[in-house]
Amino acid sequence: MITDFESDASPKMYSADTVIIGAGAVGLSMFAEMTRNGEDVLLLEAGSASMDDRSQNIMRQATNTGHLLEGLHLGRYRYLGGTTNFWGGQLIEFDPLVFEARPWIDSKGWPIGKNSIQQYYTKAMSLIEMGGAISTDEAIWARSGTVPAQLGDEVEYFFTRWIKTTNFAKLFRKDIADRQSRLLVNANVVGFSKHSDTGRHTVNIKTFGGKSGLIEARKIVLACGTIETSRLLLQKYIDGSTPSWSANPWLGRAYLDHIDFNVGDVVPRDAQAFGDLFENMFFDGYKYNPKLKLAASSQKKNKLVGVAGAFIYSTSYKEHSENIKIFMRSLTSGRLPKNILQIPGH
Repeated sequence: MITDFESDASPKMYSADTVIIGAGAVGLSMFAEMTRNGEDVLLLEAGSASMDDRSQNIMRQATNTGHLLEGLHLGRYRYLGGTTNFWGGQLIEFDPLVFEARPWIDSKGWPIGKNSIQQYYTKAMSLIEMGGAISTDEAIWARSGTVPAQLGDEVEYFFTRWIKTTNFAKLFRKDIADRQSRLLVNANVVGFSKHSDTGRHTVNIKTFGGKSGLIEARKIVLACGTIETSRLLLQKYIDGSTPSWSANPWLGRAYLDHIDFNVGDVVPRDAQAFGDLFENMFFDGYKYNPKLKLAASSQKKNKLVGVAGAFIYSTSYKEHSENIKIFMRSLTSGRLPKNILQIPGH
């Protein structure tokens, strides 16, 4: 159940076994899973239940030093559902090579391997109502009746899967509305303090209007995005003491933005054959997007990092199709664009 911390009726003190900070993709997924299991969890969202300029202005005013980080302002939404309010919903697993040592980029590897988390992919897909999607790429090709072309050892095919309900606030609406669940909006986290005698932590929250509150918890999960998470971890405790994690040299560094660009135009010699290989595929209501990526063997051989590519179809109807997408997303999400009356005509 949603409680607005700005409301006079909302108490200033809360207690929970686990506090999750951030009601985006990660936070809402964990919240739903834990509440269904009967765990004592409180979810905090800095923004409102719907878009609020007060929260969005924080993003717009952000600045950076060093390399330009486009993602500092783009694709960040500070309200219930977070970025899932606007993302496309594309899903893909990590490649096994990501976990391995890659000395050519000074990576010692992860302490876990792909096999350690494989079982959780299945669980996550079920949680976000994607359990019916085809699990292997080989099975997608077999279902399509298309035999993929031979690409050699350097490049290989792969598929991304697209979630049906992209807005997680809508996807988990029943969990949010449950009277036994607890979700606090307009609760901006401003700092932490630790009780050495009990091992519990206190999360300090505040509204834009100045109302302050305290939340005591045994466990705190930071699910508010890379930038907000780093901001909180770079701060000292409320009493001025220094947290143990502040010595980590990577804290607040090495941000990774989405790097993408167009590499050229393609004119197929056989449009039908090309379409069979690279057009989106739809089976049982699920969408699969075929792409190409640099093979792991090629990355090792040539000391490279991973890169992937997809073909974008350009037609005379592209602008019209984009208008249709905007119109349909607006209807399904409740956000109507300013030119809503002109879109059907277009």
